Amino acid sequence: MPLFDLAAHDKAQQAYIARLWRDEEYATFQAAHNALQDDYAAAQVTIAHLTKERDALALRYRRLEAENRHLAFQLIMQQPRRPSLQTSVDINALLLNLLKLSHPDRWSQGQHATDLAHEITVALNAARQHHYDDA
Repeated sequence: MPLFDLAAHDKAQQAYIARLWRDEEYATFQAAHNALQDDYAAAQVTIAHLTKERDALALRYRRLEAENRHLAFQLIMQQPRRPSLQTSVDINALLLNLLKLSHPDRWSQGQHATDLAHEITVALNAARQHHYDDA
């Protein structure tokens, strides 16, 4: 029996190297894992900060929208009012004229529908023109 067993020594040395390799790999992976955990924690802080900013901006946006609607309403209320159709044209006279134009007695005279439609259109356009001329 040899005094020194080379095969056993080689086997032990290989096991030792493998253990060192595993320990080194583990240390490398542990360092990478720790770095990822640090990055994740920093990302979570950034996300919380950005979420807070987004919510503040959304609230500011809603307030500005409300203020914009209020100012638009105030602007509309400050503009002079245009006369309405009721004030510039006598609605009663217009309706009576349209009733006369389209009355069934006109049909008994043998008037065609296109002629009646034309007369009604002319009367409405005249009233509309009168309204815009007054405005």
